[in-house]
Amino acid sequence: MSKFLEKDTIKNLATGQWLSIFLQLAPTSFAEAISKKNIHVACPIHGGQDGFRFHDDVETTGGGVCNTCGHFTDGFALLSWANGWSFRESLIQVDNFLSQHTPYQLPKEREGGKPSQVPAQAPEPIKVKVPKKNEQLINRLLKEAKEDPNEAVKAYLTGRGLSELVDKLPACLKSHEKLGYYSNNKKLCESPALVGEVTKDGKRVGLQRHYLTSEGAKLELYDEDEGKQLPSKSMIGSFKGALSGGAVQFDQPVKVLHVGEGIETMLAVWHSVGEPAWACCTAPLLRALDVPEGLEKVIIWVDKDYNKAGIKAARVLGQKLHGRGITTYYLEPNIEIPANKDGVDWLDEYNQRGKSALKNAYNEALDPTNAIDEIDLYPDAAIKRAVAEINKTFVHVVHEGKNYVVREASNALGQKHFEMIKLQEFVNLPTLKKPVLVGWKTNGEPKYKKPGSVWLDSEDAICAPEGMTFKPVANKWIGPKLNMYFGLGVEPVKCTAKNIAPYLQHLRDNICSGNNTHFNYLLDWMAHLVQQPEEKPGVAIVLQGGQGTGKGTMVKPVGEIIGHHFFYAHNPETISGRFNSALENKMMIFADEAFFASKKATDTLKSMITEPIQTIERKGIDPIMTPSYCRIIMASNHTNIVHAEEDERRYFVLQVGEARKGDHDYWTKYNRWEQSQPLAGMLLYYLKNRDISQFNPRIVPASDALTEQKLHSAEPPMRFLFEALNNACFVLNEAWPVRLLASEMTRHFKEYLERENLKLHGEPSRILGKKLSKLGFNKTRSGGQPYYYELPTLEKAREAFEEVIKGEVDWDT
Repeated sequence: MSKFLEKDTIKNLATGQWLSIFLQLAPTSFAEAISKKNIHVACPIHGGQDGFRFHDDVETTGGGVCNTCGHFTDGFALLSWANGWSFRESLIQVDNFLSQHTPYQLPKEREGGKPSQVPAQAPEPIKVKVPKKNEQLINRLLKEAKEDPNEAVKAYLTGRGLSELVDKLPACLKSHEKLGYYSNNKKLCESPALVGEVTKDGKRVGLQRHYLTSEGAKLELYDEDEGKQLPSKSMIGSFKGALSGGAVQFDQPVKVLHVGEGIETMLAVWHSVGEPAWACCTAPLLRALDVPEGLEKVIIWVDKDYNKAGIKAARVLGQKLHGRGITTYYLEPNIEIPANKDGVDWLDEYNQRGKSALKNAYNEALDPTNAIDEIDLYPDAAIKRAVAEINKTFVHVVHEGKNYVVREASNALGQKHFEMIKLQEFVNLPTLKKPVLVGWKTNGEPKYKKPGSVWLDSEDAICAPEGMTFKPVANKWIGPKLNMYFGLGVEPVKCTAKNIAPYLQHLRDNICSGNNTHFNYLLDWMAHLVQQPEEKPGVAIVLQGGQGTGKGTMVKPVGEIIGHHFFYAHNPETISGRFNSALENKMMIFADEAFFASKKATDTLKSMITEPIQTIERKGIDPIMTPSYCRIIMASNHTNIVHAEEDERRYFVLQVGEARKGDHDYWTKYNRWEQSQPLAGMLLYYLKNRDISQFNPRIVPASDALTEQKLHSAEPPMRFLFEALNNACFVLNEAWPVRLLASEMTRHFKEYLERENLKLHGEPSRILGKKLSKLGFNKTRSGGQPYYYELPTLEKAREAFEEVIKGEVDWDT
């Protein structure tokens, strides 16, 4: 390093040039990140897909971050991490680069005594070239080295407890008699050395050098200029960054490979297990190691350090290997770290307990009963599995701009619906207790997060960005919306009409009172439900009849067919109340006797017959609008079930026959038959295969029961006229008049209103007059005489009345 340049000066000069520096000093590590700046790319150390990216100010600071490996504040830290360099090595390499490629001047002094940087133009990206100097040096050293160990190397290995290997060293390890030791380009001495060839992808990329004394001890040197002890080991690469991914390879693996840091440690492993082993020499190079294709198992013999450097490096390598589908084992020494040491390794265990201890540790690791789940070793695997597991049950939903999590839930009847959960409640669910490994702390301890938090942070979490909707089709998703449809409750069971004859007979004879027209419309309406569920019929079925007549018997198998989407409305609040989430995904509502005690609920139900949209509100959650595909069946023994208009088309009203009411033998026989058959499945098959190509649900057959509902629902003028037409007079014991003074007609009407306690909004004569004109009552007068009505015959008047209400009336007289 130039004696003029200190750390801060080099840092200032590197400002604005870090991308060019990375291209020169670590091209294989950062080329992808440079080409995709501000985008996450694969980590240059452990791979993956998108764990690493540069900081936004990378050109200024050189900083970057890996989600697994950690945060690197500047370019020196990044280079040290990527190339396995010390900080000083990174500083020297950056200084050398700047000296060769940057036209800078020495900093000038400015006020305050602080140097000011002279702006320099950033160089064009430099293509990587192999420096001949390093390659020539390596070739020369290997030519000088001997395959047989010299006395110093023998003594060194013996002193390290490896005497059995002195004459069995792998070919990649050689000895040198007089290897020069340099510091700051100054030769300090020559000494014996153990030299290891560093290889990557079948090519030599550098050397590891162990400097020794002639007696076989580690060489100890002190640099007076630097004021510090010099290392007895050093590495040299064929070119800058060449060592990353390489190792001292004792032999070549086929399926299994043992790796670790120190050469001596891995010699002990190699000798103990008798399988291929590589030494990476340093923790950074261990985590950057590249292994060949085809491996099935890699055993990492981890150094046990107080600072956890060994296990942290092993975890990074293991993460990369796991991503390639290679089973990885971590073996850490069983012996404790002495108080006077920073750590221990497997060579220490080898020397204390013998090579059998290493062999036993290896065998125990391979024992399936001792297997460690991958989610306890690899954050990416733990996160991936946690997200995949939660995806099976939960969906992240954005609802009216707010975030929720939904999952399937069931009511007391086993009907499915979606339960909406607020985010904090979701994160704290007791079913999501086991924490997920998401990384490692700087002290080597595992870092955990709650599964719910991991899932919410993951891009792989299933999400409905536009909320939920309902459509009765077998698609879980309707565009970006989650579909609340869960399918029908049963599968079709092949059958003929004969197989379900008792049920069909019940519909025809009891429900439809033997009327074939009504029977066929009812079956078509039911078939329309399963064949065209997305088309609302706009017509409700109304069953009028006493208890014990079989209304529920008709509906039961239909409800089983609809399954999760059938709703039995016996509580008016579920329909007319504010919180009506029970209706959000219903295809049929069956309203029974108790329901009709609430006029508000009845009116709400009526609007649902034709409305294509419904508003659903859950407690504590904003209302949403969803499509409505709901059909409605009403059943009651009330005289007036629905408010039917004169031209009513929304109701198909059936007066249920009472011939089987109280017939215990009939119902016992029927129930026994029903319980012995998969009636719902057979009925579904029958309805799916019924021809409804000519069916128009809005063309509703007339029925006496509907007419009765219209009469009970009629406005006061029509009720007054019905009474007169039914009695064939306006005044008892008087004949049907030919003409009647308008004042008399109005008087009779007012008396009727008072007698029946009916309210009328508006002037009675005018309101009554409109109805009379529809029935052919002609209002006129002669000269200055009072107005009077010319009445049609009773027969004509009754026909006109039936025409207005679109139904036949069974007149009393």
